[in-house]
Amino acid sequence: MTTEWKFVGWYYKHQGRTLGPVPTEELFGLCTAGQVRCHDPVWKVWQVGNHRETLQTRAELALELGRSAPEADVPAGPRERHAAG
Repeated sequence: MTTEWKFVGWYYKHQGRTLGPVPTEELFGLCTAGQVRCHDPVWKVWQVGNHRETLQTRAELALELGRSAPEADVPAGPRERHAAG
């Protein structure tokens, strides 16, 4: 079993439906095209084995998260569990 957290992608709401996963670049494109608005909820998802972690935020903050350093891509919860495991 792998113990490394893998980025699954972003999920988002559009016209009442949850869509995804999409890569960060595609989320940026959806925001630029206006299909995802700055206050729309989005979820960044990671997975290790059968376990998933999510970070829910607004699209405007997701754009900043996507530009951050790679270490910031994994939230504290999975990083701490990974280090402890």
